[in-house]
Amino acid sequence: MPKKDLSSFARKAHNVPVARQNFIDQAGGIFQSSVGYDHWKSADKWSNFWSFFFDTNHGWVQSVYGSIPIDELYQKQRHSIEHIIPKTFLKEYLKKKGVPDSIRRGATVNPFNFAAAERRLNAGRSNFPFDMEDNTVSRPFRINLNPDAYMTTGLNEEKKEWIIPSRTKGDIARAILYMLLIYSIDELYTQHIETLVHWAKIDPPTAWELAYNEWVKGRLGINNPFIADAEKSRELLDNVELMNSLMLKEK
Repeated sequence: MPKKDLSSFARKAHNVPVARQNFIDQAGGIFQSSVGYDHWKSADKWSNFWSFFFDTNHGWVQSVYGSIPIDELYQKQRHSIEHIIPKTFLKEYLKKKGVPDSIRRGATVNPFNFAAAERRLNAGRSNFPFDMEDNTVSRPFRINLNPDAYMTTGLNEEKKEWIIPSRTKGDIARAILYMLLIYSIDELYTQHIETLVHWAKIDPPTAWELAYNEWVKGRLGINNPFIADAEKSRELLDNVELMNSLMLKEK
C-alpha cells in the first residue's frame, strides 16, 4: 500500500487552510493505495491490522464496542474490522469531490480509521452516525459472548444514532478528527467538533494506541498526530485555527 506526498494536490484542489495543511504534513501526507478495502482478503486484513495485536502482545485490548479481548474474538472467529467513518461514505463523498482513485482507495484502508469490533455489533452499527449528545440505548445488541458487556452500546432508535461506551470515546474522536483533517471532509460531524475535542482530551491515548501508531508509522510512514505525542496532541486540540477549519460554515 504505497503512499506519496500529495500536499500540493490537496492545497490546490481543495484550498486547504494552512493549519490543516500543517497537520497533514505532520501526519506524513495523505495516504493512498492501489487497492481498496473491498478487494482485501483475509491475509491482507491480518497483515495490515490484526497482526499488530499479536505481534506486540496487545491481544488483551477490548473491542471498540464491548469488553471482550481481541484475542478471544479472533480465536472464536467473531472479529470484524470497524471503519470509524464508514467506507461507503468515504467512497461516495470523495468521489463527488473529484479526489483521485488512489486516495479514495487509501481512505478505505487507512489504518487510523480502523477499530477492532465484534462481528454482530459491527453489523448492527451499520453506518449509523455516532451519538454526540449522551442519549440512551433503546436497542442494546446482545451476543452470546458475555452479553452483559454491551449494555452501554447500541442504537438509539428515535435518532438513529449509535451509542458508544465512554471508555472508547477518545479513540473514536481521534480517528474522526484525523480523517476529517486528512481528507478535507467538511460535511461530517461539523456541528460536533467541540464534543470530539472534549472526548479526545478526557480520554487520552492508551499504551496500545501509542504502540499502534508507532507500528503503522514504521510500516507505512504515516501517523495520527493526535496519538503520536501527548503534548503536541494537546496543542493540536487547542489550535483554534485548526479546529475552526472543520466547523460548520454559515451560508
